Amino acid sequence: MNNVVFERNTNLCLGINREAKLYEYEVKLPYPINLAKTISEKTGEQTQKTDSDGSLLYKSNVIIDEFGNEIYEETIESYIYNEGEENNEDSELELVQLEPIMIDEFVDNHYSFAENCTVFTYEEVLQGKIESINNNSLTRLFFYDEDFDLNDELILSNCSTGDGMVVIYSGGSLSTQIINLQNDKNIIELYIESQKGLVFEVNDIIVTNCRVKLSALTNKIIIKIYNPTNKNLELYALGGLC
Repeated sequence: MNNVVFERNTNLCLGINREAKLYEYEVKLPYPINLAKTISEKTGEQTQKTDSDGSLLYKSNVIIDEFGNEIYEETIESYIYNEGEENNEDSELELVQLEPIMIDEFVDNHYSFAENCTVFTYEEVLQGKIESINNNSLTRLFFYDEDFDLNDELILSNCSTGDGMVVIYSGGSLSTQIINLQNDKNIIELYIESQKGLVFEVNDIIVTNCRVKLSALTNKIIIKIYNPTNKNLELYALGGLC
């Protein structure tokens, strides 16, 4: 299983297959993910701005506001005549060249996760991970959680939460409240990322090899996870497939 490391503040990918450091966190990938995106990026060059007809634009009536920002009107005229000093009858018209309006030049760059993972965000990688789980299963995820943000569906007992994990202390438990399925099911498969030793139940039936057969068809389930060991155990991700 590969891991992807992210910067905590920006949620941008920093690299893969290395340990997360301070101010970083990681996401584990059970399967390769297929991500691609196009980013418009500056080339470092500038080009002159044009109007909708393709005419070059220049700065006219330039002023500097109180914050030091340059404010101007846009014109297609490259030269204007200045009358020189105000109220001077002897002043002659002066031909002045206007400054062109320059804008940054951009180019569309295409990236794949395999070629450059650092342009992808946590949300994009997480979506790619969910898609990869679905693509490598005969069933599809009907729920998935690795944020564990203590929503109303998550009940913790003798547990604590961290970045992308729940620590279940000895004798502690975690349960989800009722999860509505689209159709009645009696076979549920769990997707689990955790340390060994945790016990999983669906509707009070113990899960074996990430799979459980319920006594009757239902569209509502309760998943419970408990720690019967004498040490703390960590849960990283939990999903349900059917």
